[in-house]
Amino acid sequence: MPSGLNIEDVPNASDGSLPGVRINMQPPPGTNTGSAWKFRANGNQEFGDFTITNVSSYTFRFEKIHFDARQGHPTNSAQDMDLVYLSGGSAFPSNLIRVSTGTEVPDLHVITDISWPSSEANTSVHNVSASLAASFTNSTAVRLGPGERASFRFRFKNHGNDFGESQIDNLAISGTFQDQNNGFALIDPREQYIKITDTSFVGTSYMATFMSSNGNVDVYKTFDLQDFGMSPIASGVAPGSDVVIDSSATERNAFYMLVPAGMPAP
Repeated sequence: MPSGLNIEDVPNASDGSLPGVRINMQPPPGTNTGSAWKFRANGNQEFGDFTITNVSSYTFRFEKIHFDARQGHPTNSAQDMDLVYLSGGSAFPSNLIRVSTGTEVPDLHVITDISWPSSEANTSVHNVSASLAASFTNSTAVRLGPGERASFRFRFKNHGNDFGESQIDNLAISGTFQDQNNGFALIDPREQYIKITDTSFVGTSYMATFMSSNGNVDVYKTFDLQDFGMSPIASGVAPGSDVVIDSSATERNAFYMLVPAGMPAP
């Protein structure tokens, strides 16, 4: 899959219109178009890469990868498939951490694999829910930190010929969020909020009235909405009315970001 695209942007990929439901991989009668991500052996089309990004402020405990895999033809299509992790590097910047060792998951670590024995029908579909923890000899949880990414690759192997098609559909992930600043306690990011209801400017003081579900906040400042700096301009600021979040607001234009106190920089 081309870098930077979402899976639903790729022709014939699952559109995700039925969340939580595995969509039938078979095309409608009388057509040759379906909703599945298609693979074949020629032109390096037997590989498919995807990346997960944690855009929350909390650690994501990555638990399972779900997908459906179909062999299109009993002899021409791939006889085997696996799903592997792609570590580090500029092409696949990943940082999925094993809890047991505190180190990144090894490159090309196999999450799960599938084989289609000759006895299976040519429409055989494997409904897979692969556990990342169970993929290690000594089972261990894996975590994806705030702002970090994890890349994976489907590899179809042992094709009968170049044009034997295979398919992936209903790709999804599951896991739980944890508060890395509170002993990795389970947390629901949807219930966390910082709500600004009013702002004012007096002299060189920029003030805001805000509420926070997490108590005090750190304040970051930027002029281009890209570089907020590594350190906040104010730390541990308590919610309230007309709270000074910047006492040296002398610039003509600036942008501010409030994050729960102690969280990483935006």
